[in-house]
Amino acid sequence: MTTKLQADLDAYHAEHEQADHLSLSKLKYLQACIDESLRLFPPVPSGVQRMSPPEGQQVGDVFIPGNTVVQVPSYTLNRDARVFVRPDEFVPERWTTAPELTKDASVFAPFSVGRYSCVGKQLGLMELRFVTSQILRKYDVGFAKDFDPSTFPAGLQDTFTLATSKLDLRVARERKNNRIAHLEALVDRLSQDNADSEVPVLMDRLATVTKQSHSLLEVLRSLESTIHRHIEQATATSPKMLPAPSETGMDVETSSSNGSAKGHAPHRASEPGPPSAPMPGAPWASSPENDHQLGDDMSAPPGSNPWDSFAGPYYDVPFDDVSQYGPPIPELVPSEPDTASTTADVIVPLPPTTDCPCLIGSHQPHGTRRPPGFNTWRAANEALGKASMPLRPEDAVREDSTSHDTPIRAVLEGWDSVEAAGLMTDSWRKLRLVDEICFVKCDKIERVAILRMMHLMMTYHGDPTPGRLSSLPRWFWMRPSQALAHTYAIDYFVWPGVRERFVFSQHRYCTNLFWQLFQSNFKVTWQYGFRDCYMRDRLTGKFSLSPMFEQTISNIRAWTMDTDFFTHFPELCQDIPRVEGLPIAVGSARKDAQQVWEETQHHAVVRAARPFVGPMLVSDGSNDQVDGAGLYDGAPSTFALHTR
Repeated sequence: MTTKLQADLDAYHAEHEQADHLSLSKLKYLQACIDESLRLFPPVPSGVQRMSPPEGQQVGDVFIPGNTVVQVPSYTLNRDARVFVRPDEFVPERWTTAPELTKDASVFAPFSVGRYSCVGKQLGLMELRFVTSQILRKYDVGFAKDFDPSTFPAGLQDTFTLATSKLDLRVARERKNNRIAHLEALVDRLSQDNADSEVPVLMDRLATVTKQSHSLLEVLRSLESTIHRHIEQATATSPKMLPAPSETGMDVETSSSNGSAKGHAPHRASEPGPPSAPMPGAPWASSPENDHQLGDDMSAPPGSNPWDSFAGPYYDVPFDDVSQYGPPIPELVPSEPDTASTTADVIVPLPPTTDCPCLIGSHQPHGTRRPPGFNTWRAANEALGKASMPLRPEDAVREDSTSHDTPIRAVLEGWDSVEAAGLMTDSWRKLRLVDEICFVKCDKIERVAILRMMHLMMTYHGDPTPGRLSSLPRWFWMRPSQALAHTYAIDYFVWPGVRERFVFSQHRYCTNLFWQLFQSNFKVTWQYGFRDCYMRDRLTGKFSLSPMFEQTISNIRAWTMDTDFFTHFPELCQDIPRVEGLPIAVGSARKDAQQVWEETQHHAVVRAARPFVGPMLVSDGSNDQVDGAGLYDGAPSTFALHTR
């Protein structure tokens, strides 16, 4: 294991002159070794204590009484054979190539989970990666000559524990007794008043009536949408399609040489034309200062934030009040299939030259193999097709039931697991191809976020109801430029400015280089780990996204790109937020400490991670090694480091 890890680190340092935390985090075997060390020897083996609320708490099928001290013993759980295969062995592969050795990965939580997880988790992992990589790069690590390895685990102690104070326990007991007395008195009073027995019945009846009212309201909205669609079809004087919803809910007019007509849905239109002036009073009405609010805001003064363009009267209005800006938002896709579009190319419009990479015929790849001349942009569009077919009610219900579980299961267990579980719908079959073509090399957090957003948009295309539209972030709504004929996959870019650029100049970005840089530089700003992105129901086994992660990916500022992407496509820096966070060059902040380390590496004694176990003996392999005995209260040497 050490040889394999050192080989990975040697290859990494051969490519990187200066270590940085982003690239170190991509060394999967290094992270696997760190995770396995944290599993066997967690930072807080005894777990952190918590007290249940006074009223008690239901956790799954177990009720925990109020004011009960609860703790999760990390050391015991991490060595439980019901959770981990070969639990007492150091097997880093359980986190990489042998996931079958881990029966339930959710148990592994060395930094806790949820809103009360360790705030220093990412900083601690960054330190572990850097220090481990530096030590193994320069030294061969082993036990000291006279040290008995069997005594090492026995010498470890938990020196960091948390316990509830005696005063808090006494106050909790008094609060519990007072609560019991109050409840007993309340039961006695209610039992003497027969009139109050009708209250629960009336409350249940009110809840039933309210639910029925909501169901009838949804039926009326569906009928209204259907009637509106058929009226427009019957009164149309020329062939036309219903327009796509813009961010404002206004119709977008397009003109042609034959006259003017309403804009077609972006993936159905056959004759693109320049948009005419928008309706007066529309929030996005064309003017020199607000034309293309996000995509073309290149003249912003230095230091200004281009994302402030989202602030304004329209974005401050709740969903229920957007009607004041215009008529209701129309449907995205037509009710009838367009037979003319079935024979058109998936790339719209076609490039002016015949040597464009996306003109080359593409075949769907098998696994990770790419045939000669393979073009990622064309393959993604062929996987998505021209447009989503309308969803039947039963299909819409099935799509909703898999919207959370499928993306997490696909990333955790693979798409074959989704297929075996019977969760693969038509939409997810398309998204599987797109994921394997475009995003398979992205990190897990980014893949889940992309699949979640693409599925929301795809189900809205199949069922364009106001309720589904409200589930999409407003920055994901159609831009006016998307009323022009364009390639269907453009609708799935989350950045409005990028969608506009692709509508007008997609062939500047249709090379495979764009997607290679996309996969290596795209980051979702998420301060926690992948395990904090989702929850799992232990009774049903189904996954669901955590509310905090859903809230994060609903913020356009969380969808970021690293610097290298903008080196090749600088014009997109105003359309996509840049990665923010810790400095990229971690090693530069450690320059002085690293120099001291190198100067003393031949003859130095270093404390072990657990001070009471003993120091480490560092040597260059010569005979004049420095013995660590007696330097730390007579503690014997624990480890021996030999320079490589």
